[in-house]
Amino acid sequence: MVKTRIQNWHDRNGSELDKAQEILDSDMSGYEISMKTGINASTLGNIRNGKHDLENSKWATVNKLSQLWDIIHMEDELQDNDRFVYFMTRFQFLIKEEYQQLLDASNDPEESYADDKATAEVLRKLGQIVLTDPEIMVELFKTYKKQLPDDFSWDSLI
Repeated sequence: MVKTRIQNWHDRNGSELDKAQEILDSDMSGYEISMKTGINASTLGNIRNGKHDLENSKWATVNKLSQLWDIIHMEDELQDNDRFVYFMTRFQFLIKEEYQQLLDASNDPEESYADDKATAEVLRKLGQIVLTDPEIMVELFKTYKKQLPDDFSWDSLI
């Protein structure tokens, strides 16, 4: 059996296992990690002291530790809450507007492509996926902010 690993943009900061290990190697106490993840403190202690191997741990344990890593590394962007909410709202509006335009066009045979309804549904699904994934939204927000002109003022928007 050949093991394959599909490279995913989420992995640019390491795999879930890498992130989980970084949390375990951090200065955070086992109690703090346990409180933030719901993982039993003795389980964390057993992994940290080598009684259990992280690679052989339950996926749920690794995933919770990885999610904690993600949250810690997204906090800086999420501190900018009003701007982030503005961006999310604008992005959601853009998806809805394009979705509606495709549906409207699909009702006019002279103005539409044969796959407009299908494309509209893909766009709707894309919006659902993106808007419910905080890591994707934070990454898009970073890109958005980088593209704003230096003299951009948020004051008129929020």
